[in-house]
Amino acid sequence: MESYDLGNDSTRNASTGRVRTLRRVLDSPIRAFFRLLLPLSGMLLCAPVVAETADFPYDESADATLEVAAAVEQARSTDRLLLLNFGANWCPDCRVFARAITRPSVAQAVLRDFVTVKIDIGDWDKHPELVEAWGNPIEGGIPSIVVARPDGKILLTTRAGQLSKARNMSDEEFIALFEHLATLRDKAYIDE
Repeated sequence: MESYDLGNDSTRNASTGRVRTLRRVLDSPIRAFFRLLLPLSGMLLCAPVVAETADFPYDESADATLEVAAAVEQARSTDRLLLLNFGANWCPDCRVFARAITRPSVAQAVLRDFVTVKIDIGDWDKHPELVEAWGNPIEGGIPSIVVARPDGKILLTTRAGQLSKARNMSDEEFIALFEHLATLRDKAYIDE
């Protein structure tokens, strides 16, 4: 089947003599397929970006020093303990831990007794002053937490990777952990 160009985006089939415009060719089922595919591909390409953003709980641009200072004041005014969560977005267990404390069933147990701050440690190079000030909780790995009273007395620091299996913990295990951590307040006052 030979065809020749008539100009103006038209072709004439040499054997049938039919003139076929480029628009008519593009209105074929293939064109319809691509009309559907293009918007879908755009949505599919954007979806991972949205999912990844939602999956990164540690604010890499946050001024953690200011956030900790505000949390200390809030803990003081609400008579709650301070829970500092040291982690990074590249760490799967850190992301699981940070997400777990925002799930409704776990968040209720956390917010009742703690004021929380997520501190991004980057690639072990961010906020070294906070890491040092709060007893180097990341030396054994992340995620790591510090539980402290509003006056700065540290009640517990996870320094031996105790939370390194956070991805395997159930909501019930997280709740039990935070309920246990909340009892540290009373023990701390008895020990003094």
